[in-house]
Amino acid sequence: MKAAPARRSPARRLLSGLVGIVSVVGITALFGVGFTAGLLGHLNLPAGRRASAQFLGRTLVDLFQGEVTIGAITRVNPNEVSAEDIVVRDAAHRIVLKVTRLTAQADVLDILTRIVRGDEKLTIKIDHVRVERAEAEIIPAEDGLPTLAHALTPRPTPARKAPSAAEQYVRVWLPAVEIGRGFARGSIAGSPTLETELAGVHGSVLATPKGAAIDIDRFALLARGIGGADAKGIATLHIRAPGAVWSSFDGYMGEVQFGSVGRWENQALDLKVDLPRAEPAAARALLAQWPLLVPAEARVHLKGKPPDFEVEVQSKIGDNATLNATGNLGLASPVHLQLDVEGRKLDLRALWLNAPATSIDLDTDVGLHGESGKTVVDLGGALSPTSLNGYVIPAVDFSGKVTDAGFVGEAKVHDLGLPMDLGVTVHADGKIDVDAEAKRVNLAKVERIKP
Repeated sequence: MKAAPARRSPARRLLSGLVGIVSVVGITALFGVGFTAGLLGHLNLPAGRRASAQFLGRTLVDLFQGEVTIGAITRVNPNEVSAEDIVVRDAAHRIVLKVTRLTAQADVLDILTRIVRGDEKLTIKIDHVRVERAEAEIIPAEDGLPTLAHALTPRPTPARKAPSAAEQYVRVWLPAVEIGRGFARGSIAGSPTLETELAGVHGSVLATPKGAAIDIDRFALLARGIGGADAKGIATLHIRAPGAVWSSFDGYMGEVQFGSVGRWENQALDLKVDLPRAEPAAARALLAQWPLLVPAEARVHLKGKPPDFEVEVQSKIGDNATLNATGNLGLASPVHLQLDVEGRKLDLRALWLNAPATSIDLDTDVGLHGESGKTVVDLGGALSPTSLNGYVIPAVDFSGKVTDAGFVGEAKVHDLGLPMDLGVTVHADGKIDVDAEAKRVNLAKVERIKP
């Protein structure tokens, strides 16, 4: 009995689709340039260009699971080929990728010489490839991956015997790949419809029997449909297939500046997001419920194998206050979050304009989880002694739970001479119930009420 083929992860299959997109560019350039040798006296004549397009179209049909067609070969000579209207259709015959014009430059005579010579290791170099405009439609398939990834997945080939020692090792090297403008529209994993525009893409591609390396050093990115504003900035992308994927982004979401660096390797994600400064008005334009009245900065680090991640947050609120947290995030249903939070020198004026000045030190545990289909937040921690308008606030231990029904909590006030146990209930309609019980009262020991 034959062993079942190893199932590739969704991330790896998505990478295969991306490599397939690059393959269309590379193979179009390679076959388009290479076919010039067979055209001989028909170089750059209409009949020769039609023959090139037909030959290349048949080759691509046999290579990919989707349908790839070349509208026209507009220019052919020993050093350059130009093609127009390259179209990719998925299994449902929907157009999922269009390339308006592709131009490739290579020394075809040198390539043919080394092919005929039969070098054991052959590197086919396409010196320069430029795509004027590309448009992609992202349509989720039943497995959640874009149908474009399936369309550009190579067709399975019949099992072959182990390659002989004399089999040629061929590499395809595209050191300079440009995309003038790119546009993509669609949704991923149930997300709202997203629109992305790329411009000024410059990169390189290396394809070998062992895999592929794609490096895009710098390009302009504009994304719509994420939050309440456009994300725009400069990005980079590097892919090793098989292997790691890493990228960076430096730009703005609305008027809020942020940067990010991400890496995906061995089925694990490592993501860092840096917000150097978020002004209250700019943050509130993205999130209407943004509570802070002062500028803030934050650094978030998320790492782990989905659906479970470790989370680390470091933030500064206003000039002096800090709020840091570490914990775990689980995205499997039901979603859960558990954080250890440390706050230092917290000032209530960051939340309420007319609040008194404070410098509160806070240590608490925050847990978020699903319970009977509802979201529940659990709190537990301690407040260090502080002062409020010259009034001394003793240390407090507290715990509580927030649900759709409101808030229920308990607190123990560690006040010398007036220790107190509190019970607080905040109902959904805003009604508040407070129960207080004081034991072992000795008012003589309460410094703040001495005459």
